[in-house]
Amino acid sequence: MRTGLLLLFTMFTGYLIAQENSFREHYAKTNPALKYRYDATKQIHDYSGNWDLDGDNQTDSIFFTGNGGAHLYFSLSIVLSADHRKFNFPFLVTDMPLLEPVDSLNKSAYRFPLFPKFIVHDFDHDGKPDIYLNTDTSFASIPANWKKRGVTTSPVLLYYRNKNFFLKSFRKQK
Repeated sequence: MRTGLLLLFTMFTGYLIAQENSFREHYAKTNPALKYRYDATKQIHDYSGNWDLDGDNQTDSIFFTGNGGAHLYFSLSIVLSADHRKFNFPFLVTDMPLLEPVDSLNKSAYRFPLFPKFIVHDFDHDGKPDIYLNTDTSFASIPANWKKRGVTTSPVLLYYRNKNFFLKSFRKQK
């Protein structure tokens, strides 16, 4: 009897912990058209099929994959739909890859610790969405080669040009 109860408790606790990281219920209320799923076993937030990042008229895939730690951090990966090229950004990590609307940058939520973590929006007005990500630089620092290019602070803006992704420090527009 104890073994059965222990097994049931373990399964139930595992289910609750796995569900804790999903934003499915939040998006059902706030953004029902958003394509989103969370794979609790692999710890992956999957935002595939929402945005065309490279401008080829096909939606691409954005993933945030968990590190498996006690306090989960998620790193960004992108797969382009046309040629299936995968871009991994292990230094772009956040503890909460919750998609927020661009207008959240203009609200009081921009102040620490409530600043937006993840926004997809055409910040440079070139017809392709860019990815704003407020990274947790205490867990993974920006690599030296990116710092040489002027990326020294978080949040960052990731954008696609000339068949590659580029990164720059985000500066709030006044």
